[in-house]
Amino acid sequence: MSETLAPGVPTTGVAITPALYSRPAHSHSCTICQRRKVKCDRQEPCSNCARAGSECIYRAPRPPRRRRRKVTAEEILGSRLRRYEEILKQNGIDPSVYSRSDAPASGGSDLSIRTAETLAADDSQERLTTRTDDQSSTGRLIAKDGKSVYLDNHLWASVSNELQDEKDVLQELSDAESDEFGQSDSEVGPDASSLLFDPPSRRSLILLHPNPVHVFRFWQTFLENVHPLTKIVHAPSIQQHILEAAGDPSKIGRDLEALMFSIYCISLISLQDDEVRQSFGEPRSTLLARYRRGAELALQNAGILRTSNLMVLQAFMLYLLSMRSLIDPHTVWSLTGIAVRISQRIGLHKDGSNIGLSVFETELRRRMWHQMLIIDATAARQSGSGHVMFIPAANTKAPLNVNDSDLDPHMTEPPREHSGLTEMVFCLTRIQFGEWLRQQPQGSGFDGHWSFLASPNISLAQKDEAIDKLEAMLEEKIVNHCDPAIPLHFISTVLARSVVSIMRLNAHHPRRYQGTGNMIAPEERDKIFLVCLQVAEYAILVHTTPSTKRYSWHADNHTPWDALLFILSELRHRFQGKEVEKAWSLIDANCVRQYQQMIGPWAKHPLHIAVRRLILHTWKAHIDECAKINIAPVPRPQIIPILLEQQTRTSQTGSAAAYTLNVPLAPVYPAAAAPVLDDPVLVEGQGIQYSPGAMADLDHLDLSLIDGVSDFRDSPMDWDQWDNLVQQFHQYTNESFEY
Repeated sequence: MSETLAPGVPTTGVAITPALYSRPAHSHSCTICQRRKVKCDRQEPCSNCARAGSECIYRAPRPPRRRRRKVTAEEILGSRLRRYEEILKQNGIDPSVYSRSDAPASGGSDLSIRTAETLAADDSQERLTTRTDDQSSTGRLIAKDGKSVYLDNHLWASVSNELQDEKDVLQELSDAESDEFGQSDSEVGPDASSLLFDPPSRRSLILLHPNPVHVFRFWQTFLENVHPLTKIVHAPSIQQHILEAAGDPSKIGRDLEALMFSIYCISLISLQDDEVRQSFGEPRSTLLARYRRGAELALQNAGILRTSNLMVLQAFMLYLLSMRSLIDPHTVWSLTGIAVRISQRIGLHKDGSNIGLSVFETELRRRMWHQMLIIDATAARQSGSGHVMFIPAANTKAPLNVNDSDLDPHMTEPPREHSGLTEMVFCLTRIQFGEWLRQQPQGSGFDGHWSFLASPNISLAQKDEAIDKLEAMLEEKIVNHCDPAIPLHFISTVLARSVVSIMRLNAHHPRRYQGTGNMIAPEERDKIFLVCLQVAEYAILVHTTPSTKRYSWHADNHTPWDALLFILSELRHRFQGKEVEKAWSLIDANCVRQYQQMIGPWAKHPLHIAVRRLILHTWKAHIDECAKINIAPVPRPQIIPILLEQQTRTSQTGSAAAYTLNVPLAPVYPAAAAPVLDDPVLVEGQGIQYSPGAMADLDHLDLSLIDGVSDFRDSPMDWDQWDNLVQQFHQYTNESFEY
């Protein structure tokens, strides 16, 4: 029977037998079959690739590595003995006292087994770094082309030695980062990033990018408002990539695309609504929703949960910073936990100088690691979890005091640190405070290192001594070198002095007297009052100083509740003087900034209800006492009519009738006569009526309707209940102290 060939194929007299036709064209499997671990028929193309419509590529296997000389048992024993002797000597013990002879010779050669003390000496061109400063560690860092994986596991460290190529390790551990959009999900395995975002789409995001002019505006906004406070990217290097990508988004790699969308998001967060509309012609909320969606899709396309790419991690960190004010703190803390795990996987917790990385990459990784610790610590406190992740193996040093212009990807020697301040001043201030905090004794309390400030086992004198050292260090290294005319210097000074004041308030707070039966001495009360004025003033400075409004996004999530509550408690008894006038001014400035929240969905939160009641009762006490002693009251705060208008709206809706609230004043009314809270906004059990639709104004309000003020003035503050309200509020908003 004659053979029928495909059309267009010339007929020869040679019959093609089945045996000859099925002979493999290659001696090894194609790359896709190798990755999927399926049998390959080694044809050109193979049947698996032909069915999937994928490009079939055959890569010749590398020649087998030279077999290492087998280490004898005597050599291993000798090496161990020498190591044990070194440990004994380090602990002050002379091993010669306990033995009659020296340890046996080991054959004159050290072990050739790869540990964290050695660097790869193979003929491979890829960089394989394995050394750490822990000589007993088996950790290895494999890095190439901006990707890295740190293996601190005996199984993976040994398996990685057997792989043909270091890039095989990166591919095996993070094979979701291919830049080929056509690659099917089945080829890379299931992608669990759909747990965070939408199911995988691998789709192009070209249409979501802004036009080139807006890309440049976003980048400029990032450089001015965000980068000085974060410093997790090297601006000169990234700028070149962005300039190239803005003209043709179709050629953007997945890692850069994720970073660009995150930059769009954080830039929008740093701008006010009117600024966004003026620069981009659309509402801030519309653009933020669009680019948040783009950032999530881009992170998913980049394989965020399996990434070994530094740029993808940078994008994720900026995304987290932009989402802090938009999503609940519990979710933020969970996401920061993922970011910390990715950081460990990439090896950011190991200092690059110890594992053979370049000077440039070492410095970049230091900046990223310490910023990650700050993000995680802040998220932990916002979510109500005082403890932050403790990584005992971490040894990453603090970043150098250098500018971005001092760093270059090709430099071989570390740059010389500046003696004065640099672009890193704000970040280094935060890092130095974090280092001071980690050096303090960690109590058994809920707040970890913070708990030493409230610990009864540490004397107040010891706490003050530690805080004095912090203040001296920050004044010497930061504040004394700052020029207040430079916005970044000004906000760094505010940060340095603010954290010192907050530490003093935490150490001296009257909650430490609660339940002890002891009274606060008048001089101690005066000291706490002055410290609270400092805390409240620093909290508002960034928002009220024109030159630093570009940085106000960073402080938007911080309201100094502890300081404000103590000031209000003191204003029940302080009625005249410059300090009283300043105190009411600071209460006004800080609380007016809460206006949007107080009339929005959080207006019914128990903390806002209790604070509103405290402010109005305190102001009523001030008016009554000034009239009694015949002095002029301080100028009426703007927040008073705002709170009363809010009271009117709440009363008209009747939505507050179902609320019951134990106000943290113990007690305002006699315990037996405590009324049911029908109107929690102003006074418990007092049905103060307002004319419908009228603007409530304190000057037209009969304050005599507010009874119980004398009891209110004499009642001690229940700090435990206030702490519970504040903590409860933090768990559903994104407010917290951020260092």
